[in-house]
Amino acid sequence: MSTILGSFQNPKIDYHPLVSFILSVLIISLPILIIFFILAFIIQFYKYKRLSITKFGFKYDDTILLYEDVRSVLKIKDLIGYSIFIYSVDEIFPVIEFNLETIHEANAMNDFIIQKIKAHPTNPPKTA
Repeated sequence: MSTILGSFQNPKIDYHPLVSFILSVLIISLPILIIFFILAFIIQFYKYKRLSITKFGFKYDDTILLYEDVRSVLKIKDLIGYSIFIYSVDEIFPVIEFNLETIHEANAMNDFIIQKIKAHPTNPPKTA
């Protein structure tokens, strides 16, 4: 009688080798993925807080970009959200770049930057 109960208490499940490999990879990689996404969120949050808009231009860490030096603004959809790039007149690569999470924030920031550039005294309104 003890042998019957013993077999029910500890059942042995024999998985296919491929299934056991996939399960072991998932168990190992899940904490790594969680840590990666937490770090990505922290980096994105840190980058978003560094941008400030002043009376004369943009300040991003030690980089100051005046409104009259802005060549173009580009908004791109990423995996995490939206990235906005601000290009200078004499640079090929963006001088300032930052990430936003929603389309509403990205559109508002893009329109705000364009309006600030157009409203600057060095950029008079164009007449027909």
